[in-house]
Amino acid sequence: MEENINMKKFVIVGLASIVYVFVLCKSSAIKFSYPPNIDESKKKEFVDFFKKGYKLYGLNCAKCHGDKYSSTDGGNQFTEGQIRNYAVNIKIRNETHKFTREMTKDDIDAICVFLKYRQQ
Repeated sequence: MEENINMKKFVIVGLASIVYVFVLCKSSAIKFSYPPNIDESKKKEFVDFFKKGYKLYGLNCAKCHGDKYSSTDGGNQFTEGQIRNYAVNIKIRNETHKFTREMTKDDIDAICVFLKYRQQ
């Protein structure tokens, strides 16, 4: 009898934990907008690329720019011009950040897409 009660408690706690983790993950999902005029068939590809940029930002950029995406001028997000200039500077001269020398141009594009299309 006591084992049966313990098993029920275990199941209830386990289910509650699963629901909690699901809600936590769902609420922390990063929001984004699609580029204008994106073809329906390209949306999944865009989402995958956006997620790649999000991950790379977290691994490489967040330690300095934080989760508030602070730009060098103290703004709370990068402007479209700053994102474009950053991508061009890295791809042409690669002088902006030391770690970017080891990144592919595709990785840099993914970070820039994430910064451009994320929503606050």
